[in-house]
Amino acid sequence: PRLVGTVSENVAAIAAVCDATATHVPGLDPGADAALLSGGEAQRLALHRSLLGGPEVLLLDEVTSALDAAAARAAEERVLAFAAQGGAVLWVSHSAELAARLGAEVLNLEELTA
Repeated sequence: PRLVGTVSENVAAIAAVCDATATHVPGLDPGADAALLSGGEAQRLALHRSLLGGPEVLLLDEVTSALDAAAARAAEERVLAFAAQGGAVLWVSHSAELAARLGAEVLNLEELTA
């Protein structure tokens, strides 16, 4: 399903549910219609929303796949900061380079099925 409302409304809705403070999504216009966001912008909004409630675990599937290099690095830094604060991260990626660079432990599913 597509996102509805503005970027700001999306953040506020999650913040209200999580009893968190709504914060600005870096690089996104708070008044932008969330249904009209590009794939990369929607991914950035989704990551931001996921981190709002202070989760213990992040389950990420190709979270940087639709992002340009700068936005991908920013997302990686946010996830690394989350992990540095004690959060657990399960990050699915087709990029062996990303896994080698960011992963504390890497599980290659192709090796398990060979």
